[in-house]
Amino acid sequence: MSIGLDQLYINMIAGRLERFSWVRDRLACCRCPMCGDSQRKNNKRRFYVYQDTKHGANHLSVSCHNCSYGNPVSRFLEEFAPDVYPEYRME
Repeated sequence: MSIGLDQLYINMIAGRLERFSWVRDRLACCRCPMCGDSQRKNNKRRFYVYQDTKHGANHLSVSCHNCSYGNPVSRFLEEFAPDVYPEYRME
């Protein structure tokens, strides 16, 4: 998939991600939907959406610095937003 398509679908589910915001182009952060981040500090955001450039990849990936969850956006959508994933696959 492409970076533009990944950004479009991340924006579609952004309302489901607690404290989500784009920090800059192709970098966003929010509270981790998998582990919930810190239970004591509600302002911590350690789940990142970023451009994956390893081996010439042209897509976005997600990563949590708390629970070490990490996947491409396509796999994240499959796990976190199964209602949106079929539409993403059709694109």
